[in-house]
Amino acid sequence: MGPHQGRGEGRTRGAAASERNRAQIAAVWRQGGAACVDARDGIAAQGSVGFDWNDPRAVLNKIREEADEIEAALDRGDADELAQETGDLLFALVNLARHVGADPDLALRGTNAKFERRFGYIERALAAQDRSLESASLAEMDALWNAAKDEE
Repeated sequence: MGPHQGRGEGRTRGAAASERNRAQIAAVWRQGGAACVDARDGIAAQGSVGFDWNDPRAVLNKIREEADEIEAALDRGDADELAQETGDLLFALVNLARHVGADPDLALRGTNAKFERRFGYIERALAAQDRSLESASLAEMDALWNAAKDEE
């Protein structure tokens, strides 16, 4: 099942309009801005000519497929393939964000801030016990992480 499923069958366009669409889509991909923004805008541009999924759940299926490909690359230990598959997963996640109306950059910035708050909670909780991060086990830090989540 590909992203072109949203495309209306029997739709025709003049050759000039089709060429103009290709040029506009290519220009979006060459913007050189933040990668998430470029991906979102490029996907949207291609969606405007029908190359898009109709349902965010189809994008979720693609995300699962990409995660499976990362797992297979992990099994092979292929660093180049892992980098490529990670990029594919990020691209699919940006597409999902677009489908659900979330700005991928703002969503990630929000998650970064949440991570920083929760990690700060871990640091403060350990400092209150006169302990360092290095002295805590992963299980202890994970429990503190969950406590931070519960307080939010």
